[in-house]
Amino acid sequence: MDTRECGVFNPLSFGLALGLLLALSVVSVGVVSGLFGVQLGLFHSLSSVYVGSPDVVGILIGAVLAFVDAFVGGVILAYLYNFFLKRV
Repeated sequence: MDTRECGVFNPLSFGLALGLLLALSVVSVGVVSGLFGVQLGLFHSLSSVYVGSPDVVGILIGAVLAFVDAFVGGVILAYLYNFFLKRV
């Protein structure tokens, strides 16, 4: 199979998909941590990377930062994938 027959990633779509996925994950962990009062290990790990707390404002701040982080990473990853797809 010719490598040029493989699909090419749309960088913006891939970045949006990754950003949305990570933002929803951060919101889910924040809501569970805030509602049930449990300090999940995952919440501590995320809060060390994305500023926020288990309240509404903190969850939204963490979700926005997570979205931006994953969006930029996804766009870069898709550009690199497309770049190497043409060279192989």
